[in-house]
Amino acid sequence: MNANQLITAIEQSRQSHHFSINLSPRRQTGLPNDVFVMEPTDDLQHWVVYYTEQGEIWDRHQFDNEGAACDYVYSILSREPNPATRGPLSQEELRTADTLARERVERKRARLIALGLDPVTGAPTPL
Repeated sequence: MNANQLITAIEQSRQSHHFSINLSPRRQTGLPNDVFVMEPTDDLQHWVVYYTEQGEIWDRHQFDNEGAACDYVYSILSREPNPATRGPLSQEELRTADTLARERVERKRARLIALGLDPVTGAPTPL
């Protein structure tokens, strides 16, 4: 895979707001925010991929060639979507979340009672 093919794959995935693919070294002063960046090094001998957030570079990886860098970015693109950014939950997922929430509340209630605390207020219960 080359950078142009990767750009096409990113556009087709509708996740272009999460990626910045540069075909030449970065000449601008500012970094994009909250994206994965792929670009050649200043000497054009290698490619780097990193995540940038609030002007900081995180998780920087250097690759010997464009294909290896593209494969790495494509592996990020192919990951399961983050639940916080994917579409709405299905009815089954909503039922499962509801069941888990109810179980959690019941476990907390039981722990409070076992500790001698009122499960509503958390205050010590009279002996």
